[in-house]
Amino acid sequence: MNVILDKFGNVISRSENLRGIRDYISRSHSDYAIKIDASHVGNEGEGLLSILFNSGNSYQVRFASFEVLTRYALKNWRNLYGVMVSVDGVNKGGLTYKTFE
Repeated sequence: MNVILDKFGNVISRSENLRGIRDYISRSHSDYAIKIDASHVGNEGEGLLSILFNSGNSYQVRFASFEVLTRYALKNWRNLYGVMVSVDGVNKGGLTYKTFE
């Protein structure tokens, strides 16, 4: 289950998959993403995606593969283009389709 949490830790949106979170971001004009972080986690090449919204809301999801997270999930997420992105704590600038090439 994917959830977006408010700044107090309460669930404000649920989704069975990433599509629901993508829909939330595209529909919400007052709650927009301001920071994205993609990090390596675990010993098996896993990835963690964290998104922070202007309201203080947040979203996190683990991917079985860091490469899938960066090369496919984020690269084609046009609603997030321009949002500041960091990878393992290193600032990569605004997200574009070329960020992870």
